[in-house]
Amino acid sequence: MSQSKNLFLVGGAKLLGLAVQFFTIRLFFDILGKTGFGVCSALVNLQRFVLLADLGLPESTNRQMAAAWASGDDQQGLRVWNTHKRIALVAGSLMVVIYGLLSLFYPLHQVELGTSRKVLLFLLAGIYTALTYGIYTYGSWFSSRRQFGPVATAALWMSVGGATLSAGLVWWLRSQEAYFIGFSTGAALGLLSLYRRRRQELSSRSTPSFDPDVFKEAKRFGIRALANKLSGAIGNGADRIIIHQQLGEGAIGVYNVSARAPEAAADALPLYQIISPELVGAHAKGPEQFSRAIDSSLRTALLVGICGILVPCAFGFGFLPYLLGRSFDATLPWVMAGIGAYRMFETLYSAVAVIIYANGNPEKIIPFTLWNGFATLFLSLPAVTWRGLEGIVIMNLGIMVLQFVPLLRMTLRTCAPDLPRRALLTTFALMIGVGTGIGLGAFEFARYAYGQGIGWVSLLTAPLFSGLTLLVLVKTKLAKAPEFLARRVPFLR
Repeated sequence: MSQSKNLFLVGGAKLLGLAVQFFTIRLFFDILGKTGFGVCSALVNLQRFVLLADLGLPESTNRQMAAAWASGDDQQGLRVWNTHKRIALVAGSLMVVIYGLLSLFYPLHQVELGTSRKVLLFLLAGIYTALTYGIYTYGSWFSSRRQFGPVATAALWMSVGGATLSAGLVWWLRSQEAYFIGFSTGAALGLLSLYRRRRQELSSRSTPSFDPDVFKEAKRFGIRALANKLSGAIGNGADRIIIHQQLGEGAIGVYNVSARAPEAAADALPLYQIISPELVGAHAKGPEQFSRAIDSSLRTALLVGICGILVPCAFGFGFLPYLLGRSFDATLPWVMAGIGAYRMFETLYSAVAVIIYANGNPEKIIPFTLWNGFATLFLSLPAVTWRGLEGIVIMNLGIMVLQFVPLLRMTLRTCAPDLPRRALLTTFALMIGVGTGIGLGAFEFARYAYGQGIGWVSLLTAPLFSGLTLLVLVKTKLAKAPEFLARRVPFLR
């Protein structure tokens, strides 16, 4: 199956899950209230830090598995897999314990929960985190082998099943506990589907259950990767903790809903699962193949970020009023659009990180992740004090833009010195300019429709604006259309 079809398969499943989750958000707000839903959002935000319990080791074992399958060494792949899943089991258990400990000192401000209920709520959030982590663990078996059907099925269980079950339980029980029980059940069903499918694949019983050599390599590689993960968690999570602690559960609730579309769009575009095996395989075949794979991956990442995240996220005036009801504020579409721009850059940043990991030197990205993490840590409080939620968006976008050019130049110099850096940077700048221009037009159209009382109408035009962006980028030869689209739409060739 081609890379573009893989993207369509897994991304389609996640987009369906996104649609279902958006339908349930209004129910959560209406039943739990802004502050009640904000409690759930605040606990989910902690995942970024709790996930550090794996110490970065699975990043190495994922890489080792992909390299083993690419070289045709099934026995080595099975040895890595057996070690990989045991590391993940220990890490998942630690995540539940960490959430339990956080319940003892992490403060909530606008709601009153008894000690026993607070501990229970945190433990349920920990179980949900461990189950979703298990899905990524078992999903790596399939994604490293470029088998994306089972991953898409698990994503449907986790998103569609979880959101549906959560909505039903919240409607019935009227509690935050029901929110996490529903999503945990959906994640458990997704994990079970991967587990059952995995048992139909290659048998791993004849290989060691734990390989010391694999673990030794994981430690060597993982410790370097952990610095990146820590900085990434700070960069993507410290600002939300500051919002929660300074503005309360209600503010973090509406901020997370405004950020949900950009983040879900980024999650629905599984670039890591798609490009990582290709880049690792290309790296094993030599510098020329690796350079071609890098060029293709970067262009694909930016094209997807512009058409799939930046432009669609300009339609905040179209659906935020319906999601938030009385909690809607006219500044929130600006927040959503800014986060969309940030996530567009982050899509390219993620592709760069995969390239550096595939090249086997994750330490190269540490200065940039440290900049992102510590700038966010130290600037979040002044940004919130300055302009509230809008200040956080401006801060995040500024931090990302300032590191964009030096990060890309370093990556190309380190991993693909034969690629023309100036020409590629110029192409990316033009692509971002086109996307921003069309995105601003989409934003103004959505705001006008909202002012006329027909904001929902603008949502019908969102695919047209994204399609126009794709057409302009392809026809100006700034980018190449995905293969499955080019075959079906002749004028995109």
